[in-house]
Amino acid sequence: MPAQQQWPEQRWQCRLLLIRHAETVDNVAGVYAGSRNSPLTSHGILQARRLGVSLAAQASCIGSVKRVFASDLDRAVDTAREIVAAQRRGDIGVAAATTDGEGHANGGHEDGDAFSTSTTTTSLLAARTLEVVQLCELRERDFGGAEGKKFRAAGHGLADAGAESRESMRARAEKFAREHLVPVLMDPETGNGAVVVVAHGLILDVLLRMLLEKFAPAELARLTETSSTWQHVVWGNTGYVELVVRASRAASLDDMAGESTNEPSPASASGSPDGEPVVSGNRMLQTYQSLLPARHSMSMSVVGINVLRHLEGLKKTRGGIGSAQFDKRQRTIDSFFGPAVKKPKTG
Repeated sequence: MPAQQQWPEQRWQCRLLLIRHAETVDNVAGVYAGSRNSPLTSHGILQARRLGVSLAAQASCIGSVKRVFASDLDRAVDTAREIVAAQRRGDIGVAAATTDGEGHANGGHEDGDAFSTSTTTTSLLAARTLEVVQLCELRERDFGGAEGKKFRAAGHGLADAGAESRESMRARAEKFAREHLVPVLMDPETGNGAVVVVAHGLILDVLLRMLLEKFAPAELARLTETSSTWQHVVWGNTGYVELVVRASRAASLDDMAGESTNEPSPASASGSPDGEPVVSGNRMLQTYQSLLPARHSMSMSVVGINVLRHLEGLKKTRGGIGSAQFDKRQRTIDSFFGPAVKKPKTG
């Protein structure tokens, strides 16, 4: 019987950014805001715009943003839209302002290549179709009767208020990963780009730990043992956790006919592109509701926790203006220092 013909193995890498929304009115007031909407403050909109510009400026390191998921609550959607707007504008001219003393982009990456004109053009073309995918699965924990109440207010303990359980949040995170996130990460078209998830601190923590448990248990153990910060990950407003995702697919003629086999792939046995252990497609099919297709494998590593360098030098406007709800009819301080718009000549 002739040996089964093997097609070349595909391998790709992308970035996954788990981002908390910008500052809101309820954040300033110190009240529980889970499932209820809370608008961004004037300072919050500046944070979101700084974030968008920073991510666009890092395109030579993390690639252009290829997919944006967000909680369907306004504070997450408005933050995500600033990221999309910056990608569409192609805000790449501020890279020097978002690098550290060694020339690395925000986050300290060392694997970036020189940014080229062709890369810029390709990224801008892709950004034109970039949209915010709004999902209820990414909402913050529902605090029940404590919604809108001051933190630790007497008589409003979360247990007594009927707040959502961690098990319920885990189920939502798994549904999001299974139906939306993993299919995108396992698409070779996502390679050399970034996938953004804009949500809320508590649900992001649940999502992050779930992903590491499933796809990078050794990484989760390493972080837990070596970092006290990891015991209680705190996302500042627009802070993000950055992960490198490595994926591979070993194709064969059987796969081309419909991927009818669930046998372990060569990639599963040999590990990820850089030799790190991976979770095989076969194992995932058995243990996690077919998250990965047959002959696929994926691994993750954390390269940044609560990254906030894009906010360096940003100060809140005094007099309560910065903490007030952002009014879209008003111009922000930054807008006064932008390039002047030239009026067309007449006559």
